[in-house]
Amino acid sequence: MKIGINLSIVRHRGAKNYLYGFIPALGKIGHRHKFLVFVPEEEIAKLGPLVPPNFELRGTRFKDHVWKRTLWEQFILPIVLKVWRADVLFAPFEIAPLLFEPTLLAIRNPLALLMKTKGIEWPIGRTLKNKIQVALSSLSCRRAKIVFYPSQYASDQIGEIMSVPIAKRRVVYHGVQSELWSNIKRDSKVFEKYGVQPRKYFLFVSTMYQYKHPEVLLLAFARIRALGSYVDQRILLVGEFQDRRVESYLTKMIVETGMEDIARVTGGVPIAELGCLYEGCTAFVMPTTMETFGHMYLEAMSAGAPVICADMPFAREVCGEAAWYFAPMDDEGCARLMLRSMKDDDGTAILRAAGAMQTRKYSWRREATETLELLRQLAR
Repeated sequence: MKIGINLSIVRHRGAKNYLYGFIPALGKIGHRHKFLVFVPEEEIAKLGPLVPPNFELRGTRFKDHVWKRTLWEQFILPIVLKVWRADVLFAPFEIAPLLFEPTLLAIRNPLALLMKTKGIEWPIGRTLKNKIQVALSSLSCRRAKIVFYPSQYASDQIGEIMSVPIAKRRVVYHGVQSELWSNIKRDSKVFEKYGVQPRKYFLFVSTMYQYKHPEVLLLAFARIRALGSYVDQRILLVGEFQDRRVESYLTKMIVETGMEDIARVTGGVPIAELGCLYEGCTAFVMPTTMETFGHMYLEAMSAGAPVICADMPFAREVCGEAAWYFAPMDDEGCARLMLRSMKDDDGTAILRAAGAMQTRKYSWRREATETLELLRQLAR
């Protein structure tokens, strides 16, 4: 079987995690097949040694040029695949060429769900681009033979919005390289770099979108400070901003809550340092109200961090009993659980153990195996 895989756009950390987790795992089990994988040109040198000879990597140069990528994806890629005589195409990121079949399509981005949600302010200049992306994704869903989602929540919600027949929907959970996160050792230099001490800070990790609601963590900690206790605790907010308005709002919230000396926004953090920060935190706090999966939950649990998160269906699905939940947007409830994490050593020990067990359910090998089986079904 000859399989094409379109990974031509890999920009954010989540996509890179997928590229370097899924593709090598697929290489370990797909030795009977041939693969033609399209990746950004700058990733070939690093990815090449991680895959076997039956994987052919071809570089693309789109970066943020959406229109160039769209023209290539819709008109040139189908020709390349037909010349190569591909039996099936896997499109992991929402959009597939409409002129090639059969296609296995994965929907991971919550964009369609966000477009239907009131109260979300889009980054300036992104509205038209997002509408076009959702339109192409909807057409791709109609054309694809099978559409899979990284959680049942995403399948139910986005599948309904995009009118994907239930018979075409599948759920394939994301993997996580748990051994990477669980084997990172403490490094005092990392804590010094970010101005924190082990077990003396709360951690938030995610791209800074509006719906992630990092301000809930700030408001919750402001309640704790008002009690006059645990004044040695700090807050680390890790993640890149995609919208200046969100950055301005968060900066304003830090000032208004009087936490200029308590809360630090770090931007992106290298993987080795991030693992150290996960392991050393008092608790990982994630107030997000919209995800299709949530890699950050698994990263935190793999590294041994107690998880406190908003009680959303996707969080329950991924974390199970390995997290403490507060009502969405309830900073008072969040504060109660943060206080508990500082006082209840037995409770946090149980969370850590439960988290280690929970992450065993998710692996890149499992995701690669289930994806390959779907591709075989299509080829047959």
